[in-house]
Amino acid sequence: MDEKQKSVIQAYNKAQEKMNEISIEGISFLIFLILTVIFLVLIFNYISRRSKLLNKKREFWNYLKGKNLSDEQIKILWDYSEIIGRDPFIAIENKPAFEKIIDIYEKRNPNYDEGLIQDMREKLGFYNVMEYIPIVTTKEIETYTKAKLIFEGIINEIYLVDKDEEYMYWLLPNKNFRIQNGDEVQILLIREKDGIYYIKEKIENIEETPEGILLKMHHTFNFERKQRREFHRFEIEIDAILGRTIKENNKVFTQWIGGKIQDISPGGIRFCLTEKSKRLPIGTQALIKFELSGKEINEKVEVVNIFEKEDIICFGMKFIDIKEERQRFIYNYINKKLSSLYNQIKGKNEDQENLNIEIENELNKLNIENSKQD
Repeated sequence: MDEKQKSVIQAYNKAQEKMNEISIEGISFLIFLILTVIFLVLIFNYISRRSKLLNKKREFWNYLKGKNLSDEQIKILWDYSEIIGRDPFIAIENKPAFEKIIDIYEKRNPNYDEGLIQDMREKLGFYNVMEYIPIVTTKEIETYTKAKLIFEGIINEIYLVDKDEEYMYWLLPNKNFRIQNGDEVQILLIREKDGIYYIKEKIENIEETPEGILLKMHHTFNFERKQRREFHRFEIEIDAILGRTIKENNKVFTQWIGGKIQDISPGGIRFCLTEKSKRLPIGTQALIKFELSGKEINEKVEVVNIFEKEDIICFGMKFIDIKEERQRFIYNYINKKLSSLYNQIKGKNEDQENLNIEIENELNKLNIENSKQD
């Protein structure tokens, strides 16, 4: 037997001797000690989680008390956030999350207080959705919105004249149109700065009125949305210069034109000039320079469409070969601005009187725009 084998056997024998020295009492004590440590760790983790939850609930409660929500309203938001496994703070900062929670609450409580829910929505600033933010439920469609009703291949104009927590009420001015309860119709809704929505729903009730036929339909979360643009555009007004390559007398140089950018997205811009004589044909390529959030932007662009107004001419331009990092910078800039605007609107909504004035003004603007289109 060689030396290596002898060493292995000796080591094994020593291990056996050590194991024989360990008593049953020692092993039992060791197991008890390990189990005690595990139990204490579990208890500590439970107490820690419980303490954090109580602190979070207290913070949540105090925050909503500051917004004048009642105990019942706060309890609904807290309890149903837990039921669907969502952070309750998301429900009061994110309108889609809020609407999902309210939808589940209403389905589980058929005799809910509609006024309580609407009051909650207003106090949280969720009464209206900004025109460039996608909607998640038909409850978010503003009253006096115009849409198209499609049934059996025939298209009619309709108007949302009223809504509550369960139903939406569309007015069909064409009194001669044949339609009845139970018919499934399609509503085509276009939100100019958002997208195109296709809503399919059955008619629950029909009522004839002096203005036309009133169609009652259930609210829904299920509809198809098609974004009108690849990117959302954000209205802005910043100075910019546009450089075109000009060739004269066998010399090539860059001619710069000063103007303003009126909207921007990660995919392009709208560049406007007061001098209509400086026209840029569709397909023109140029270099745009401007500053955004303290950062200088230099990008190649191409004219894809032209908009003429009374005293200015604007060019829709897409970025050419823009880097993903630059697109992400513009995207983040727009998101921050949208969030800021959203928070401003939420702050204004806390003053009910100002809110009513703003809503009335917006409806007046909408009526003016509709009359111009008609």
